[in-house]
Amino acid sequence: MTAPRPEPRQLVGNIVPMFIRSHSKPATITGQLARWRVGICPLVRGLSPAFNDFISARVQAIAATVGVPEEKAEHCKQNVQIIFTTEPQKVLEDVVKHYTWMLGYHHVSQERRIATFSRPIQAWYVTATRGGFGEEYIDDVFGSPPPGLLGSRLTTGQSTSVVFVLIVADTSQIEGFTIGSISDYAAMVALSQPQSLDGCSELPSIVDLLSSTCAAGAKSEAMTAGDIAYLRALYSTYMEQPLSLQRSDIRNKMMQEFGVR
Repeated sequence: MTAPRPEPRQLVGNIVPMFIRSHSKPATITGQLARWRVGICPLVRGLSPAFNDFISARVQAIAATVGVPEEKAEHCKQNVQIIFTTEPQKVLEDVVKHYTWMLGYHHVSQERRIATFSRPIQAWYVTATRGGFGEEYIDDVFGSPPPGLLGSRLTTGQSTSVVFVLIVADTSQIEGFTIGSISDYAAMVALSQPQSLDGCSELPSIVDLLSSTCAAGAKSEAMTAGDIAYLRALYSTYMEQPLSLQRSDIRNKMMQEFGVR
C-alpha cells in the first residue's frame, strides 16, 4: 500500500509529534498505547452486501499491510463490528441494554455520556491489560489489572491490547463520501485509538475526513502516508514501554519511513 510522500515542510518542528499525539489515546489502566495482538475479523452491517464485503476486505487488507497479525478464515472470530444505520442513537441504546461491555472501560455514571452519538462515525474500544507473567485481563472497573514487573524505567512489564471495537456510522451524515474514503476512515479508527477526531493536522490524515474544523480542501479522502507510517510504527514498537518512549519510538520509525534522519 502506497500514498504520496509528505512534503518536507510537513515533517519539520513539532508536526509529527503532534500527529502522533492526536492519533494515540493512552489506555486508562496502563497509560500506554493499545494495539491489536491478534488478527482482526470485521463484521459490517447496514449497507448492501457488496459494500459490506468491500469495507470488511479493505479494513483487513490495510491491517495486513501495517503489520497486524493475520487470522485464518476458519479461526476468525468477529471482533470489529461496523454498523451503518439511520438511527445510531437507537443502536447505542440497545448496546446499553444488552451489550454494555462493548462500550469499553467506563463507570456506570459515565454511561449516558459515553453512549451518546455525536459524530458521523464513532468508535468504542474494549481493551485488555497483559501483566509481567503473560496473564491478560479485560479492562473493567470491577476488576484489577495483572501486575507488571519492577526494576526498570524503560519497561513497565505491562501492555495494553485492543480486543474489540464497535464502530457506528450515521448514513445520513456520510452521504456524498465515497465507499473508499469511508472504508479507509473505518480502518484507521479500527486499528488505532485516536485521541481526537476534530483536528486538522499539518501532516495529512484520513481522520480529518469528518472533522468539523478542517476545511474541505484540506481533507484527505484516502489513507495517507502519515497514517500508514504511524500504523506500521505502532505495530512494530515495543508495547511494554512507558507512553513517552512509545511515542518517541513511533516518531523515529515514522521519520525513518519518510527517509528523514
